[in-house]
Amino acid sequence: MSHFVALFYRLLGGLILSAFALVCGWGALNVIRGLFAPEERLTVASTAIIAVSLTLTYLLSLLAFRAFTGHGRKQDGRLIPLWALKALVSIYAAFAAIVVGLGLYRGNFQMALGAGISLLSFAFFYWRAST
Repeated sequence: MSHFVALFYRLLGGLILSAFALVCGWGALNVIRGLFAPEERLTVASTAIIAVSLTLTYLLSLLAFRAFTGHGRKQDGRLIPLWALKALVSIYAAFAAIVVGLGLYRGNFQMALGAGISLLSFAFFYWRAST
């Protein structure tokens, strides 16, 4: 039974990653397509959007492929390196701290305690689990 559950969640993760990769790629293609309009020109913002979107598309597609096939990295078998996981969790925790600070600043203690503390505890759990 546990093998079936692990397979189900691995495939579900692959589908979710594929959907996000598709959205990022679609966004980049729309910006590129919009550049062919006569009144549009290439700006720094459009270049940044294209670069970030294509980079995210590649990363998410690679992770989805690894999730679907069940083959991780050759070194350790994980989907992403440990340092990348810790960096993502750190960014997530920073956003959670911003939510707590914003809730306290606005006087919305429900937002600070409810959403912020749960997000911070989630980030702390994954930080501890990744070591």
